[in-house]
Amino acid sequence: MSESIPGLGSRREAREEALALLYEAEQTGDRIADSLARRPILPADYAIELASGVETSVTELDSLISANLTGWTISRMPVVDRVIARIGAWELSQRPEIPTGVVLSEAVEIATQYCAEHSPRFLNGVLRSIADEVRDSEPVIELEHVRLRPWRVTDTAALAAAWMDPEIVARSSVPVDSSPAAAERWIDGAEQRCQRGLSVDLAIVGSADDEVIGEVGLSSIDQRRRAALIGWWVAAAERGRGAASAAVAGFTGWALTDAGFAAIVAEITDDNGASLQVAKNCAFIPLGPGSW
Repeated sequence: MSESIPGLGSRREAREEALALLYEAEQTGDRIADSLARRPILPADYAIELASGVETSVTELDSLISANLTGWTISRMPVVDRVIARIGAWELSQRPEIPTGVVLSEAVEIATQYCAEHSPRFLNGVLRSIADEVRDSEPVIELEHVRLRPWRVTDTAALAAAWMDPEIVARSSVPVDSSPAAAERWIDGAEQRCQRGLSVDLAIVGSADDEVIGEVGLSSIDQRRRAALIGWWVAAAERGRGAASAAVAGFTGWALTDAGFAAIVAEITDDNGASLQVAKNCAFIPLGPGSW
């Protein structure tokens, strides 16, 4: 499934456009509005939001960054590193709906492309420290019937039970070791996998309580093409009640808009009627045998 959103485009491209605007402002002393006025074609809406947000709150952002530097000062940072740090700090403090792992992985990817060899690791450490300071609670995607949130260690029993569910085993790639200890290790590694751009895994919980009823996530992430595979499962007691459709639709919308993916693909076998119906409910488009 892919989606073109007028005035938005890819969030990765928007972050790079914001970087260019803010770098230009650093070099020339111009305001962002002046730079935009000279451009025949405006950048993506989110690029303007990012650049303008950083410009408006640059004093607060620099104070936040400075407080999380060890043995270094913000004035000694290369200009591009400093701008990337400001963008990441702004997203962490002003856009709580974007998971921390996504903010950090985007900053690292952009730094890998535009900065010195040591910069990605350095910026990752600074922004990780900032995230610990400004984000008091985990990001939650609120939907009509369910909520999506990061996995917690307290969800271990629910995940281990799902890995032994015959329907989930038949339809998904579950670990050979489905013990609670293995489930706990998987949960412990979820944030790091997200940070490294390998996967994004969220628990589906009921809107009225915090009990895990399923999972939705992205894997096989292609950073260059900004594409990924989406997968999901729902516990037996909740199947047929709309939880999967609500979670997949909400998560796909987030991935295409807030996370900047250009294409989300679901791989579903022809005999998996329930998942095929979810794909149809969420407006996925058939791409070929087994792909939506």
